[in-house]
Amino acid sequence: MKILIVDDELLVRVGLKSSIDWQQYGMEIVGEAENGVQALELIRYLEPDIIFLDIKMPGMSGIDVMKHMKDENLKGKVIILSSFDDFELVKEAMKLGALEYIHKPRMRSEDIIEILKEIRDDAQLSYFLTDKTLMEDSIRRLIDGEAYNKQNIGIKGPCFNCLVFSVSNYHRIKQRYKDSDTKILESSIINILGEVLSNYEDIQILHYNKNLYVILIGFNNIVSQQKMLSRLDEISRLVKDALKKFLDIEVYIGISDIVNNYENIHMAFMQAYKAHNLNFYAQGSSVVRYGEIKNRDDGEIKKIDRAVEELKAYIVRNDMDSFKSHLMALTDLLQDTKALSEEEVKRIFNGFIFLIKASSSSLQEMDRINQCETLKDLNDTFDSIIGNYICNRDNLNKNQTSNYLIKKTMRYISDNYDKDISLNALSDNLNISPSYISRLFKEEMNQGLFDYINEFRIEKAKQLLKDPELKVYEVSTMVGFKSAVHFNIVFNKYIGMSPTQYRQQYMQL
Repeated sequence: MKILIVDDELLVRVGLKSSIDWQQYGMEIVGEAENGVQALELIRYLEPDIIFLDIKMPGMSGIDVMKHMKDENLKGKVIILSSFDDFELVKEAMKLGALEYIHKPRMRSEDIIEILKEIRDDAQLSYFLTDKTLMEDSIRRLIDGEAYNKQNIGIKGPCFNCLVFSVSNYHRIKQRYKDSDTKILESSIINILGEVLSNYEDIQILHYNKNLYVILIGFNNIVSQQKMLSRLDEISRLVKDALKKFLDIEVYIGISDIVNNYENIHMAFMQAYKAHNLNFYAQGSSVVRYGEIKNRDDGEIKKIDRAVEELKAYIVRNDMDSFKSHLMALTDLLQDTKALSEEEVKRIFNGFIFLIKASSSSLQEMDRINQCETLKDLNDTFDSIIGNYICNRDNLNKNQTSNYLIKKTMRYISDNYDKDISLNALSDNLNISPSYISRLFKEEMNQGLFDYINEFRIEKAKQLLKDPELKVYEVSTMVGFKSAVHFNIVFNKYIGMSPTQYRQQYMQL
């Protein structure tokens, strides 16, 4: 790193130069200046990494130098040299971007060395991060099939392979981490695999997107196809074992064919991604090679299409029992053939949900389907959604039926309270069994059927008793009682007095 010393005092410049073994720390004094004008000329010409800058100098001050540096976009980290009475100037210098300040009367070589070490380490980290960012960007562009800088790839050919993996049960695993710390999982995966695979040359690991990681492998010194495949087996096993051991996570892995030339790495990535997506049909953590994928069979696609159309027809006819029984045949067909991609299968099941839910919102259920990682998860989730729907529908139908029967029963009583109402006559009218209507009325009304009939009759009798021209026995007959004695007993039970007493009380009002 290049050092420039700027101070109007000779002793300060000499003291700084001689008090530290600059070479030991990878630094070099490239120049010195005794005023601001000289300092600016040297900064423009030498482009120093670090500038020790006196804040007070005749003519152009250190503050003025920093303002010029900012205006001209001149690089260099500034360490201010100040006296005890320069506090306000130091504050202004810090606002202008000074990295640190040193009090000249108490300047010690140990303090200066500590500051320089921090600057050097930060500079090295910044260089590393910049270099790493450039490499990641080049690898991303390479696997995406875009223009790239071969010098920044970090792996050599002539043969290459791409491995793609994702975390199994990602949505559940993510719950272990706070929302603000979701990147901890990603960085942990990259760091662990970086350590585990550090013994392998020509290998790069990239976090491609939210739950997708890419390992790019170059075969520089291996020419045997068998040895390349063996190396891939080793790497995939190490990935699975390390992430299980250190993070307790399982992964789905897809591996491409071995390709020649950098230009074919994009094709390798697409192969690995396609193989990875076939883990949708897996029952747990697994590895799928692109070479194991069979070609798409039009006959199998037509079978699936026919099964889907048949299931849609059941939904339209509201025949959910047939729909559920035939749905298993479709999932078995999908599992056996593996003919459709994950996205295609999810579109089918989301289409079923849309048809079943009809006018009601189905976005929440569709989101649950889209989060499923395997066909088994999807089938279980869909079964839960449909089970809830059928249960709610049956309860609604039951409630609607119950309400209809209760209303019809009450209307029958209102029309026939003055007649002999028997349970058999009522059940014949409603076309249901006597025991069912009796139980249903009790459940829905929290009152026995004949209690309700008696209450209804007594309320009608109370209105009739207000007419002094009617005899009590006439009123009893008019509200459906066969016996005046029975009428008196029931009236007294519900009103707390006899019909005659009720009439007398009303007449006194």
